Amino acid sequence: MTASTRPLSEAGWSHTVDGRGIRWTSPAGDAGVQFDVFAAQRPTQNLATWTLWGGPDPDRPAWTLTASPYTPS
Repeated sequence: MTASTRPLSEAGWSHTVDGRGIRWTSPAGDAGVQFDVFAAQRPTQNLATWTLWGGPDPDRPAWTLTASPYTPS
């Protein structure tokens, strides 16, 4: 995961860790990426492991895009 998120850190995005995952937020706070550790531990289930969001509030984003282990690269 470090290699996949290094560009976010290099671009000045901050990250926070909570009980369920890791969230990176853009410097302006208007976009982010969240990794759900719980979902990642269940690769046989079609759960959203990654969520990308945009808007002024990450808890009520204007839009989201989710990816599971079954999302084609």
